[in-house]
Amino acid sequence: MTLLAKFGPFLVFLGILICLCSGVARFLGYWPMGEFEVRSLFVTGLGLMVTACAAKLYAKE
Repeated sequence: MTLLAKFGPFLVFLGILICLCSGVARFLGYWPMGEFEVRSLFVTGLGLMVTACAAKLYAKE
């Protein structure tokens, strides 16, 4: 198992967690979350999930 395949599930979990936190924050009316906007955190979570999918596909080759 390659290093990319090992980090895939971790990146998916982290991406889902970030998207969930940003969604809850936006639902509650918090636009900035810490020093970042909620939209930026949501896009970061999506990027992590896409990266994890690409890593798992790359590991299968």
